[in-house]
Amino acid sequence: MMTTLISAAVVAAIAVAAWFATNFLGQPILALRAKRLEAMQIAEKYLYVNHACSENLCRTARTSLHDVGNALLAYSREASFATRLWCRLWKYDLDFAAHCLFGLAEGASGKYNIS
Repeated sequence: MMTTLISAAVVAAIAVAAWFATNFLGQPILALRAKRLEAMQIAEKYLYVNHACSENLCRTARTSLHDVGNALLAYSREASFATRLWCRLWKYDLDFAAHCLFGLAEGASGKYNIS
């Protein structure tokens, strides 16, 4: 009887620890990885858009690149423990990536500016 209660308590403690790990570490990392993948896809899609393209394409490229750059900048400023740990582990600079997307967006208008 006593061993059953101890086993149940251990299982409950493991379940609570797994819930905390999933919600406070796993979900922010998965959301960041999804946004990073979206940023790379949009950057590849509009990589060769320049001022010689149609105005509609340039506007769409600038809007999309600025939107995803702002999203990465928000992740950078949010700075949750899981996000900072993941970026440090994989040597990924969200602030620099966002500014590169902003520079790529300005490239669509003929002004490249990545500081």
